[in-house]
Amino acid sequence: DAPDSQLGYQILSFAQQKQCPHNQNLVAILGKKDLQIEGTGARRTDVVIDAKYQKLNAIRADSSDGIYFKNFTAQRTTFNALYVLAGDGFVIDDVLTRWNDEYGFLTFAGDHGLYKNCESYGNGDSGIYPGSASDLNNDRGYEVPRYAIEITGCRSHHNMVGYSGTAGDSVYVHGNEFDHNMGGASMDSAFPGHPGLPQNHARFENNRIHHNNADYYRYIKDGTCSRPPAERGYEQGVVCPQISMPPGTGIITAGGNWNLYEDNWVYGHDRAAFFLSAVPAFIRGEGAWSKQTDTSHHNRYAGNRLGTDPEGNRVPNRTDVWWDGQGGGN
Repeated sequence: DAPDSQLGYQILSFAQQKQCPHNQNLVAILGKKDLQIEGTGARRTDVVIDAKYQKLNAIRADSSDGIYFKNFTAQRTTFNALYVLAGDGFVIDDVLTRWNDEYGFLTFAGDHGLYKNCESYGNGDSGIYPGSASDLNNDRGYEVPRYAIEITGCRSHHNMVGYSGTAGDSVYVHGNEFDHNMGGASMDSAFPGHPGLPQNHARFENNRIHHNNADYYRYIKDGTCSRPPAERGYEQGVVCPQISMPPGTGIITAGGNWNLYEDNWVYGHDRAAFFLSAVPAFIRGEGAWSKQTDTSHHNRYAGNRLGTDPEGNRVPNRTDVWWDGQGGGN
């Protein structure tokens, strides 16, 4: 007995998840602490956790602090391959996620988290999503004592978007590659109900972000995405976009503050390398007039290499920087 979401599945409480752990999850880790799940194969593709589109999540770790995932593949879900919710202390190490209706990796309301050496592709929303990370730096400027989530050494490609984060707060993203998605990376304050809005204090440094020009909307137009998930052809390269994402942009900041973008390589985009716009607070469900202009402030872009790849080849963006002119201190 639970309400239905707009997408048709039930919204279960934590108690209901514990009562019926496999209603929505192939593997359910609920309230367990200090657990490590490690594949024993020589490669991460030797151990595969495959939901076969019969479950929302291949793995759900909920309120399970100190959890460590290493050296396996999770795939073929109707929501998330690896879902870490309300965790204080998690590591995702050398894990592959692929071919999901929505997200490869989704971590939500987390702190002290680390993604490293991961890969994700073939997802209808984003490969990597650290949403509503701990909002621990909200009242600070550029200098912060620490970040809530660190993402390094990962590659996210051939998704709707490589990286995204509504209320993606205090996330340090460095040494990754986001390529051949519709959009490379995005962070926003555009969806209500996410703790930590408006988005603030993401730091992108020394990432390689390129050729994010895919247009997967053709699979919606031709009816492919109207078929059951198992019949859409995800394994052959089909991606079914879940929301609106304009193809051809490296990093989109839609209503964020105090973000740092430094020393990144951003090239080969048909629209823009960087896109910055404000989002009025009513979009996230806050009607106070005093809040309507509280986004798109103090975003800093410095030392980025635009229109050139690391090998020195000229690979231009159509536009390097696009800004709607709203906000201050950018």
